[in-house]
Amino acid sequence: MVQGHIFLADEISLADDSVLERLNSLLEPERTLLLAEKGIDLNNRANSELIVAHPNFFFIGTMNPGGDFGKKELSPALRNRFTEIWCDTCRHRDDLVAIVERTVKTGVSMGNQEDCSSGVGNSIMDFVEWFEKMEVGKRFTISIRDILTWVNFINTCADRMEITEAYIHGAYLTFLDSLGSGITSTESSKSLDKFKSACHEFLTNQTSKLTPSVPHTPPRVDKTDDRFGVKPFFIPTGKTALDSTDFAFDAPTTLSNVARLLRGMQLDKAILLEGSPGVGKTGLVTALARATGHELLRVNLSDQTSLAVRWMNESLERDVLQVSKVTMKGYEASTRRVNIAGTAKGGTIVDISEEPDLQLFYGVPEK
Repeated sequence: MVQGHIFLADEISLADDSVLERLNSLLEPERTLLLAEKGIDLNNRANSELIVAHPNFFFIGTMNPGGDFGKKELSPALRNRFTEIWCDTCRHRDDLVAIVERTVKTGVSMGNQEDCSSGVGNSIMDFVEWFEKMEVGKRFTISIRDILTWVNFINTCADRMEITEAYIHGAYLTFLDSLGSGITSTESSKSLDKFKSACHEFLTNQTSKLTPSVPHTPPRVDKTDDRFGVKPFFIPTGKTALDSTDFAFDAPTTLSNVARLLRGMQLDKAILLEGSPGVGKTGLVTALARATGHELLRVNLSDQTSLAVRWMNESLERDVLQVSKVTMKGYEASTRRVNIAGTAKGGTIVDISEEPDLQLFYGVPEK
C-alpha cells in the first residue's frame, strides 16, 4: 500500500468474515487501513497506524464461483466495492494448440508437420476432443492446467524415453490414473476398465504412425545401489542406509500402484492417493521410502484419529516446523486424512506444496 505495488488476494472468498470486514475501508474511495492493534493517537494522527494507499496501489482478488465444491459467495456489500470481471475458460482449439506449442520444449516433436509445429498441440487436442465425447469423459472439466501438466511431463521425460512413450504416459498421468475417484467413483470397475482400454487404443493409434509397435514387457521392480523404480520411471536412492523390507512390490496390484506413483513423481507436483480405508496407501509410501533410503515424515491430519497414532501434538506451529524441516532436507512427507483436516492445517499444506524439492503424498479415504 505504501510503495504502490499490486496486492493479490487469492481465493478471497475462503477468508474469514472478520478478515473481509477489515478490508471494507481499504476498498472505499479513501483507501485506508487502520491497524487498530497498535492503538490510536487522537492528538496526533500522524503517529496513528492509519495507512493510506499510494495512488499506484491496486487491490485484486480472485475466487472460484460460489457453486464450486466447498466455496462460498461474497456478500453483496463487499462485491459492490469491487469491479467484477468474469474470466472465461479458454476453449478454442487454436488457442490451446498455441499455448501447448509455446510450452513444449525445443526439439520435442511428433514427426514432421505441415505447419512446421511440433505436432504435440494438435495430438493432445485430438485426444481431448475425443475424450470429452465419451460417456465417462463428459463428466470431466478439462482445464489449461491439465493440458500443461501433460506437456510438462513430456518435456521432463522426453530425454529418457521416446516422445511417443512420454506422450502416452502423460495422458495416463493427467487423465487415466485418477479414474475411480471423485466424479467417477460411482462407475463400475468394468466400465472404467473398458474406458481405459478405449483411451489406450486411441493413444496407440495416434502414435503408431511415428514408431512401430514394441512388444509389451511385463513391468518389474528394478533396484540398484543408486536408484529404484519400475521401468521407465526411477528415483534416486537417498542418503539413509537402505532398509530391507518385506513389502510385496511384485504383487500385480501393488506393482501397478508403485508404477503410477513413480510416474507422478517425475513432476514437481503434489500427489494425492485416494482409496478405500485399509488398501495400503500409507503403507505403500512408507515401504517406498524404506526401499529407497529416504527419511519419511508422516503427519496425520485427522482430529478423529486416536492419539496413540498421533506422534505430533495439536500445535499448528509444530506442524509447520516439522514440514519446514522436510522442505529444507528433501525428505518425503506423507499426510494422512488431508480431507478432514482443519482449514488452517490444510491451508498450510497447500501453501508449501509449491516447493520443488518436496513431494507430498495426500492419503484420502474413499467417500
